[in-house]
Amino acid sequence: YKIEFDSICSPALGGILAGYELARACSKRFIFTERVNKEMTLRRGFEVKKGEKFIICEDIITTGGSALESAKIIESLGGIVVGFAALANRGFCAVENLKSPRKDNAKLPENLPLFTLGNFEFEIYDETNCPLCKKGSKAIKPGSRGN
Repeated sequence: YKIEFDSICSPALGGILAGYELARACSKRFIFTERVNKEMTLRRGFEVKKGEKFIICEDIITTGGSALESAKIIESLGGIVVGFAALANRGFCAVENLKSPRKDNAKLPENLPLFTLGNFEFEIYDETNCPLCKKGSKAIKPGSRGN
């Protein structure tokens, strides 16, 4: 599977190292998005050229929410997102090279490929079905956004 792209964009903070190293390995430009007042934004003098093709790179993809936020910013500035990459997929998003199934709460678009180094299936529980919650344990920081 071959994708033509110009640059890599990663959501801060977790995706920065993975995205930077992927860009360096591919001799491509690297930029990142970051949250300001809980909203993903592009700052620090980064620019997106009209028609510039991007891969959005994360460290860990769960539902793809942060990657999708970054993709929307790139597209709103005239860039084109041609795919997604991650070190690991926690099992919600379909993976191109494995033809794995997509879960209902995956947020990445189905028409763009996702490439990962590792894929993991974890059971996800709501509070009423969680075996640890039933024993009195409480989630301290569920999810990357605290939800």
